[in-house]
Order: sequence, then C-alpha cells, then structure tokens
Amino acid sequence: MKQVPIKLFFFIILIVHLLHYAGCTFRNDEIISPPGNSSIEIYSPVANSEIQQGITEVEYSITSPFLLKFIELYIDDEFILNYQPNIDGTKPKIFINLDTSYIGKRFSYFLIYYTQNETSIRSEVMSNIKVIEKQSIPSKPFEVKLLNVRANIVNISWKDSSFQVDSFQVWRKTNFEGVFFNYLSIAAPAFNINDEAVDPDSIYFYKLKAVNIYGESDFSAEVNTGDLFFTGDFYPPSNLTATAYGSKVIDLIWKDNSKNETYFLIERKTDFDEFKMLTVLPENSTTYKDSASGLIPGSFYTFRIKSFSSTDSAWSNESRVQTFLYDIPAPSNLTAEYNSLLNVIVLTWTDSDPNNSLFEIERKEETENAFVKIGTVSGDVNFFTDTEILVNKIYLYRIRSGDGTVNSVYSNIAIVNTGI
Repeated sequence: MKQVPIKLFFFIILIVHLLHYAGCTFRNDEIISPPGNSSIEIYSPVANSEIQQGITEVEYSITSPFLLKFIELYIDDEFILNYQPNIDGTKPKIFINLDTSYIGKRFSYFLIYYTQNETSIRSEVMSNIKVIEKQSIPSKPFEVKLLNVRANIVNISWKDSSFQVDSFQVWRKTNFEGVFFNYLSIAAPAFNINDEAVDPDSIYFYKLKAVNIYGESDFSAEVNTGDLFFTGDFYPPSNLTATAYGSKVIDLIWKDNSKNETYFLIERKTDFDEFKMLTVLPENSTTYKDSASGLIPGSFYTFRIKSFSSTDSAWSNESRVQTFLYDIPAPSNLTAEYNSLLNVIVLTWTDSDPNNSLFEIERKEETENAFVKIGTVSGDVNFFTDTEILVNKIYLYRIRSGDGTVNSVYSNIAIVNTGI
C-alpha cells in the first residue's frame, strides 16, 4: 500500500485541528458529549411561546466541570453566530435578533456549547415559536417648540423617533400656579397642532406624551409661551416689555412671580454684542427706566432680567425695542369734559410742537387693561370730540404727537365720568 507523505499527513492533522478550534461554524450532528454531569438548559424563549420582533435575550444555564470554550446559536437549523465566553470565563449573553420579515412566522432554535476539554453538547430544540409585532411603549417626543401664529393662537411642534405611535397627548397648564392636564390629543403621524384658546396676558406651559396600545411614553421637556427658563419652584419674572419713550429713554415693566427673590439683575445688549449687566434692583421691583446710560437714537436694544434667591436663579423672557430716531415734544395739559346734553366728551390740549403733523387719540374704560386708538386729527388742531360713549362709565384718555415717522411720548391721562 502506498504511504501518505509525512508532510501531507501532518498538514491534514493540522487542518482538522484548526477546524475544531475555530468554532465549528457548521452543523455538527455528531456531538461529542461530555460526562453525564454536564448540561445546557434553555429557560426562555421556550417552545410554543411568542416573542416580539427585534432583539430577544436567550435565558439559559450551563452545568459543566470543564471551562467554556464557546457557544453556537442555530435558528431553523442554520448556524447564526459564535459567542465567546466573557473575560472572566463566565457564559456570554446570547440574543436572537429577528427583523420585521419574521412577524407572523414561527421558528425553532437551539444552542451548542463547547468546552476546553474538547467536548460539546446540544440543548433541547425550542420549536414552534411565533414572532409577533414589537410591543413596546413609545419614546418621549423631543425638540418641542412653540410658534406664535396670532395673539390667541400658538402652534406646538415636536419630533418623535418611536417604533409605533397611535396618538400624541398635549398637556397644558396656565401660569405658574396652574396644574397640568391632558388638554389636546392628535392621531399619529402628526408633528404639530394649534392651540387656538390662548390669552395673551397668560403664560402657558406645554409638555407631550406619545401613546400606543401598550402604554404612554415619559413626558417631553416643558416649553412655555413666556420663553422663560427656570428650574425647581423659583419662578422667573415674566411678561417683560421694553418700550421706547424717546431717543434715549426706554421703560421696562415685568411681572414678579416669586416671593423669595433677593434681587433682580437687569441686562442689555445691542444686535452686535452680548448681554451686559446694566443695573441691580431690589426684591419686588417691577419697573425700570433706562436713560442716560449710553443709549443711541434709532438703535435696537434687547433686555432680559435674571432673578436670584439664596439658592437659585431664573431668567425672564427677552424684549427688543428701538429707540426714537429723534425726539418730538409731547402734547400737554390734556383735559376731558363730558357734555350730558349731547352725550359727548370733548378733549382739549396744548400743542408743544409746531412742526408735528398729527395727534393720535387713545381711550380705555376704567376696567380695561389697554388703551385703544379711537381717532387722529391734524397737527394744527388741539381738540377732539368723542361721540362713541355710554353713560355711567369712567373713561381714560391720552394722546401723542407725531410727524408720520416718529411719535412723541404720551401726554398726561385725562379721566372723565359719564355718570348722571
């Protein structure tokens, strides 16, 4: 008989040896069983059960007197992956990863483990396992933003990356003392909704949840119509409004929402630089007049207020305003007289600017918050008759002068009672 060359013989032995230690990434029906006290047992998922599409961890145990070399996963009799032991020699975590093409189908799987003693054993085959659609609650919406559409309408928009969402809940509360409640709901897919019941004088807080048949997500981050930033229960000043009253005068007014602030820091910036400290005001302040502090006629300025307590701080919204290009003298000595016979109110005033071209007349009732423009007269006229009035009312009037480009500050306020 012809002998096999010695070099070829050792080469064949080497190949067989390497194949055995490389992980045996092929189906081996002739398992070399270890002693009887060795076993591999699968606890989950088991035969005739259901698992969700996606990643599922296999729960199993190994009993063996020998060190683990590796474990192989087979699905539907096909080799899938070789799992090496952990660094400390303990058994690795094994995962079944099924994409959406498996939904509604059934499969089987088993494990084979190999020991450092060159023995191996196969687990029981777990068969007839049904794959169902992923059943998980959605992730929380993110990048929630607000857009003022009109004075009484706010648009709420958001992003979402959840696998399955049926609807979104919009929770809202009014002002700091309000309580959040499920205010609006919209079916998915949707990424914005309008709130058409907004009072411009209130601050609204919003947060969202994503919902599916399996549950609700966590809340998104909160946003508010006041553009306020704060943490905890230390509420920032709100409704900051900056109003120019000349080329070098700006008035600030805001609402103080906390009772435990220690001081307010007023900051100002132009469109070309960063915020800088302007002044510090004591607690409970709600107004400030910015004048004689470097203001330039016709320039834009942005203001914000930071309130401080002994342990926290919070920012107001920002307010931007332009100073007057030049100053126009305001009308003075405004008076208002009620003529009960004609049921009219006659206003008169002193014209302080011979170069003005018009006067604007504004009015409000005693119970109203804001003045409303009710008429305009030429700059060479110093009276106005208001015929649109009711009896038993208290009216307040103010006027200002203008040249078509710039207006003066307002006159004094005249008050008249139409009561009989």
